[in-house]
Amino acid sequence: MAESDDRDCSKREVVQIEGDDSQTLKRVLLADDHLVVRKTLRALLTEVSVGICGEAENGRQAIDKAGELQSDVVVLDLVMPEMNGLEAAYEIRQRAPSAKIILLSLHYSPQDGFSVDAITPTAKPTV
Repeated sequence: MAESDDRDCSKREVVQIEGDDSQTLKRVLLADDHLVVRKTLRALLTEVSVGICGEAENGRQAIDKAGELQSDVVVLDLVMPEMNGLEAAYEIRQRAPSAKIILLSLHYSPQDGFSVDAITPTAKPTV
């Protein structure tokens, strides 16, 4: 089970995105199979007052929590067990089309062949 502190969302902390007065980051879900990565991202983001609403350690948990916690932004590791970040992004986009999705990976290279088009509402994940 992912270690998380879902209480942070109730704080409704807000960060202005530089140069854009219309967007704020209030509810961010972090999904990575490595606890140290989730803790590091949480520490970095909360330092600049980004509200972290939860954590997931695989793609399936991310899908469930993104809907349950009504995340504004979902940060997904590309390579996770049970379901990878790209497949999870597709499902999250279907269930929560307004959520912004950020894919990250320490292991990705263009030769891996993932298609970023896969996170649009109508596209299927491709590998």
